[in-house]
Amino acid sequence: MRKKMIVLLLVVVMVLASTAPALAAGRSRTDELPGRQFFTLVGIVHAENIDPDGGGNVTVTVYHGNRFAKPHFGTELTVQVTAAGTEYRRWTPAGCVPTIPDNVNVGDTISIHGMVDGGVFYGERVTVDVPLLCCSW
Repeated sequence: MRKKMIVLLLVVVMVLASTAPALAAGRSRTDELPGRQFFTLVGIVHAENIDPDGGGNVTVTVYHGNRFAKPHFGTELTVQVTAAGTEYRRWTPAGCVPTIPDNVNVGDTISIHGMVDGGVFYGERVTVDVPLLCCSW
């Protein structure tokens, strides 16, 4: 009985060892996943092309963020914004207050939360004047 258990254990170990490389070659953590993929980032506005109604895009030098923003740390990332789907806020010590798209300017510190779809970043909440005390290399 003991020999059978040892042989069975060896077979199971061999099967697991032979399938591990195939399982490891699967998708990476940042590949397309089912459902909505939310990102968050903080950085400095490098360029902005936002219409007065709130649509367009903003290019950010990314300092910190979640796993979807991580490949862009230290580089510029363009985030799409829409008139209907993006909320603009300004950070204050007392809390965030609503603002208008015209208040997003080059050189502003910024935090953006949104969704990634097909490698395109869409901003749903843009907050300007956030403190970046924690975000230096």
